[in-house]
Amino acid sequence: DRTVLQMGAPAYSLLQQVTGANVARSSFSVTGSGIGVAVLDSGLATHMDFNCTASITTVPNVSTNDYYGHGTHVAGILVGNSKAALKFGLNYAGMAPSATLTTVKVLNDQGHGQVSWVLAGMDWVLNNRTNRNIRVVNLSLGMPAVQSYDVDPLCQATKKLYNAGIVTVAAAGNYGKAADGSVAYGSITSPGNSPWVITVGAVNDQGTARRSDDRVASYSSRGPTRSYDYATSTYDHLIKPELVATGNHLVAPEAANNWIVTNYPDFHLEDGSTNRAYMYLNGTSMAAPVVSGTVALMLHANPALK
Repeated sequence: DRTVLQMGAPAYSLLQQVTGANVARSSFSVTGSGIGVAVLDSGLATHMDFNCTASITTVPNVSTNDYYGHGTHVAGILVGNSKAALKFGLNYAGMAPSATLTTVKVLNDQGHGQVSWVLAGMDWVLNNRTNRNIRVVNLSLGMPAVQSYDVDPLCQATKKLYNAGIVTVAAAGNYGKAADGSVAYGSITSPGNSPWVITVGAVNDQGTARRSDDRVASYSSRGPTRSYDYATSTYDHLIKPELVATGNHLVAPEAANNWIVTNYPDFHLEDGSTNRAYMYLNGTSMAAPVVSGTVALMLHANPALK
C-alpha cells in the first residue's frame, strides 16, 4: 500500500535551489518583505508574477510598459512570485518574491538608452527612496568604461546612491570572450567599473542545483577595469567583478509580444495568455538581479545592515 502524492509544483524554483535562497527561506523565513528594490531597465509589463509594484519612466515620450522584454525578465528574477507557473505545476519564482518592486524605465523599446536617462532614473530613486523604502538598486545595463570612475557620470551617480545608504548592483558586461576565443580581460563595462557598486559576473549552473559543475560563463566580462584617468595617465585597475552568480538559461516572466522574443522566438519557453508567459535569457544582466535579490533577503533578515 504505497504512498500516493499529488503532482503539485516544486516548493522552490531551480534558481532558489542553486543560490540557497530556499534554505534562507526555510531557515530564516526571509522573502524580502518590506524591502524596496528598484530596477532601472526597459520598463515592466503586466504579468501575474508581480505585486507591490510602481513604475515610472525617464525615457521621453514613452510609457512605462516593457516592449523590449529585458526589464520584465530582470524584475522577475529578482521578485517574481511564479503565480502563473504554479497553476500548471512549475515554479519559476525569483529570489525575493515579497520585496517591494519599483521599476524605472531608462531604456527605450529597442533596449537602448542614454546616459542622461539613466542619471535621471538614479536621481528619481534618490528623491523617492524613503517613500518606497528603496534599499537596493539593480543596473543590468552598461556602456563602454572609457573614463575613470572619478569622472564617469554613471559611476559618480552610483557614489550618490552609496552615500544615501543604497546597495547598488551592476552587471559586469558580456564581453569576456575575444574575437579569437581567448579570455578578454579588462572588459568590464560602466557602471560596473565603479568602486561603489557590487559588480556581478555570470555563472553557468548547467541546470543543476549542485555547485560542483558550475563554471564562469565564457562571455562574462573580466577585470581588472581599464577605465582611464586622463589627468594622471593611469588606468583604474580595479579588481572586478566582486561576485559571480547564476546567469545562464534563467527563466522569468515574459513581456507580451516583446522585441526580444519577436526577433528570437527560441527564447520563448511557456505558452500562456499575455500576462502568464515565460522566457529565458542568458547574461550578466540575469546574474545581477540574483545578487540584488540576495541583498533584499539579507536586509529582510537584518534591516540594520549597511
